[in-house]
Order: sequence, then C-alpha cells, then structure tokens
Amino acid sequence: MSDQSNKMTPEQRQKAAEFIKGVNIPYRVFSTEDKLFMVFVFDNSKAIGIFSNDGPTDQDDLRSRLDQAITNELHYRFKRSGDQAAIDGHKMALYPKTAGASERFIFYGQPGLSEDMVKAYFAVVVQHLTRKK
Repeated sequence: MSDQSNKMTPEQRQKAAEFIKGVNIPYRVFSTEDKLFMVFVFDNSKAIGIFSNDGPTDQDDLRSRLDQAITNELHYRFKRSGDQAAIDGHKMALYPKTAGASERFIFYGQPGLSEDMVKAYFAVVVQHLTRKK
C-alpha cells in the first residue's frame, strides 16, 4: 500500500460506498499470470469480466485478455464471431461500456442484461477493490 497514486480520497470512498450499496452477487476473482488484470466470474458463471490493474487500457487489449482468460485460465470452451459469443455453448454478449469504466473493465454476460444488472456487476468489482485496501 505504499503506492499513494492508487489511494482513494474520502470523497471517492464515499462515492464507492454509495455505488456498491445493496450489491450482493456471488463471485470469485483471480489475477492473470502477469498480475496486470483481475478476472471476475460472477454469479456461477452467468458473467465473466476482466479489470485492468494497470490503469486504463485499449478496448481491444482488454477484450483479448478476457478471451485468453476464458479459454486458458478458466478452461471454458469459448467461441466468438463479431460481438456474438458463446461459452460452453451458452450465448453471451460483450458489454464493453460498463458504468463509465470501459477503459478498465469489460465483461461477457447473458444477452439482454438490464442496465441495473450491468452496473451491479461492475459494483462487485468496486466492492472487491475497496474491500482489499
């Protein structure tokens, strides 16, 4: 925790607390081998996302790293064509614009998720990050 640039201000902490209030989605999380990304598996694999620990990054890089994590580290059979994806035969959709965090977080989830559910998945990430500190 010696890195002061990643330390949240009291205002940021308050905003995060409001954002995650009432969110209770089961998840598991692990880091990629290079520790640059955290992979989240939400709600018994109903959604799978990735978060950049290294700050904002290119959308294509995020998506590529998420695809790699699904196929290599999560051992799911992943197929993609355009924005249509299937994981172990279950249809998934890419959600690249997630609650204003699209430069650091994207996820695949069941097609047609409500905006509230999309925000809830990102809130889990915020909850995880704020709990760690």
